[in-house]
Amino acid sequence: MSSGDEQREGGTTSVGDKRGRTGGSARVQRWRAAFDPKWFAGIVSALVITAFAGLWASLQPESEESKVADGGAADVQDASAERPLRVAVTRTDPQDFKLAFRRDIGLPSETTGWKELVKRGGLDVGSALLRLTLANRSRAPLAIRDIRLEITRVDPAPRGSLAFVHTQGSGSVAQYAARIEDPTPNSTVRLYRTMDPPDEPYFDEKYISLEPGEIYEAKVTLSIAPSTRAVRYRIVISGSTPTREFVVKNVFTGRLSGLDDNVDGAPRYLHHYVSGYLGYLFSTGMCPDILVKRWFAAPGPLDSTCPSSAKPNNVTSPDPSCAHATVDGVRVIRLARTFGCELGGRLAASVVNAEGYRQDSQYYCRWGQGGTSAIQINGHAYIAGFCYRKRDRREVGFLARPIP
Repeated sequence: MSSGDEQREGGTTSVGDKRGRTGGSARVQRWRAAFDPKWFAGIVSALVITAFAGLWASLQPESEESKVADGGAADVQDASAERPLRVAVTRTDPQDFKLAFRRDIGLPSETTGWKELVKRGGLDVGSALLRLTLANRSRAPLAIRDIRLEITRVDPAPRGSLAFVHTQGSGSVAQYAARIEDPTPNSTVRLYRTMDPPDEPYFDEKYISLEPGEIYEAKVTLSIAPSTRAVRYRIVISGSTPTREFVVKNVFTGRLSGLDDNVDGAPRYLHHYVSGYLGYLFSTGMCPDILVKRWFAAPGPLDSTCPSSAKPNNVTSPDPSCAHATVDGVRVIRLARTFGCELGGRLAASVVNAEGYRQDSQYYCRWGQGGTSAIQINGHAYIAGFCYRKRDRREVGFLARPIP
């Protein structure tokens, strides 16, 4: 019995081994039957292609468009903690803009304005207007202890095209201002108040306090000393809550060029495109026979002379001006019919009565600012002005004088 038992045991063991091998072999056969080598090769190929594409993208230089954003949210350096401050920075139309391009952009269309030129890669020249928005996202009050602009890169300034607005005065007014004198990478620029600016930077003695959920907005004018360089910059904000300190480096990257044609009168750009210049020459009487258009391809820096290239050839004369009129105590002459005589007259009178400046949601008007010289007509001194309609980006020029 013992041997039989041993045999049965041995046989059982043997059979068990075979059943195990037979069962495994069956599973292998079923797996092989279900396995498609083409399907497996496809997966491997897809993984290899994906990995190679990621490696290739990481090795490519970043494009100009991807490096620069018109605005963005900020990240706090301490990513593990709650982010108390939300920051947004956007470029804003300064009204009297100057934009540089690396190549010739061609004469802009009559409806092209600052926004469209920025989308085409326009780089601010001389100064930039920024809108800064700060939001307290935490449940506790926080204090903004410092705001600086950090120079991240310095490059040669572009020289292809310069597109700008011919204006008689300054544009929008900001609450803060900063100026770059000697741009070097990793250097910072402090902020000053623009209204009666003190001798020291604003945040040396003051701070901005934000309650939970509070939003603070301000405009910042950044200017740069004349040079042949262009800089890239970003906003750096330092602050604190009752429990910790934080630093925010905004993802917005701005660009600013110091190359301006007005430095010594020498042409520094290959192409010049100016908005409002022909209307100004026509309204002042310096070029009464030119065809008024919004954009003009100037041969070089403006020199206050009537350009021969602006005179029409085989075209009708400019739309005749409105009849001379007196509106709200203001004598208005040489008013173009762009907005209609009645509306144009009221706009001209309103800016004269507002001491030369008017801006609302629809119009931006200036009169007699920026050292504009008076024009003597029939024994009376008239001063040139203009009104710009934001909706369709059209402009009208005029001469006006207040009646005593």
